Amino acid sequence: MFDLKNVELSDELHARIESRIKGKSEFDSVSGYVEVALTRLLDRLERSTGTQKKVDEEKVKGRLRALGYID
Repeated sequence: MFDLKNVELSDELHARIESRIKGKSEFDSVSGYVEVALTRLLDRLERSTGTQKKVDEEKVKGRLRALGYID
């Protein structure tokens, strides 16, 4: 089992999430929705950051080749 931490949400955001999940069986609670949403967001951000790093490395290698530092 995971250790759980509390995160505070504004009443407005909580109400928006609550109305979004109302009557949907996928989520039992606002907490469950927030956990899934944040996990997906972080996964996407981490993947895009990794992609950007590879692009940056290729740019640097291209510059070094153009300057004659590497073959």
